[in-house]
Amino acid sequence: MSFILILEDDQTTSERLQTLIERELDEPDLSIDIIETERDFRFGWLEKLRAGDVPAPDVIVIDIMLLWSFPERNADPRPLDVVEGGFHLAGIRCLDAIRAEPRLRRCKCLFYTALTSADLTEMGANLPGDIRLVTKDQNGLEVARFVKSWLIPLQPR
Repeated sequence: MSFILILEDDQTTSERLQTLIERELDEPDLSIDIIETERDFRFGWLEKLRAGDVPAPDVIVIDIMLLWSFPERNADPRPLDVVEGGFHLAGIRCLDAIRAEPRLRRCKCLFYTALTSADLTEMGANLPGDIRLVTKDQNGLEVARFVKSWLIPLQPR
């Protein structure tokens, strides 16, 4: 059984990615979870992982420009790193949290974003060498194909 986590705040995009990945993998026991905000990932999902309530995913697909949270009245203040970095680097902060979590160190990660490598460099964010970047001007099928290529070696023969 494969488990994929998608961090994406746009519902249309996350549903399209889920459909494309399901079609490409054609795996009956595939599990895909979608997290819509940086806050829900960092202070919700990661806490559940640490408590043993959710398994570590095999692959995480990350939108770099991810909302901290959806607007709500009387919301808690955003953490300083979010205020200083803004939503443009939310996916990078999520990746940092992933890399700091021992149970996620072996997890493959892919950025699916409107930003290019040049945009990230201009913003002062260096893309780690083991991270794939697929721009949103491409069909999400490229994401599904990367996910499949990473998961095939994990499948029992």
